[in-house]
Amino acid sequence: MLELEGVPDYDFNIRDIKKLGYDIEEPKFILHFRLLCDSSLIVPSGKDGYGFGYDGANNFSWESIVPLRLSATGHDFLAAVKQSEVWDKLKKEFSDASIKTLVAAGLKLTEAYAKKKVNEMLEN
Repeated sequence: MLELEGVPDYDFNIRDIKKLGYDIEEPKFILHFRLLCDSSLIVPSGKDGYGFGYDGANNFSWESIVPLRLSATGHDFLAAVKQSEVWDKLKKEFSDASIKTLVAAGLKLTEAYAKKKVNEMLEN
């Protein structure tokens, strides 16, 4: 997700992701991409669907080039993991967690660190 910030437009598509060096046909990439979509961190931008599907033999394929974007939650989660203390804690304490848990924990940690920082500022 971090690399998607480097896409020159707010909208991107699977070709943009491929240009970033990802093997979009690799099963591990497809799994993670679908998890990001299922979690609504990546959403379609003005068109239904995500541009992928399955043929009659249940084989995955990219069917069309659909404009995508990071959702508000996607941007919030991205901002959270860019904070080293949040990212380090997620890697250490939540390494086997689901994406839903990672997002919730990341956002909660960000909120907790922000509250702590505000309290420190108010005390000074």
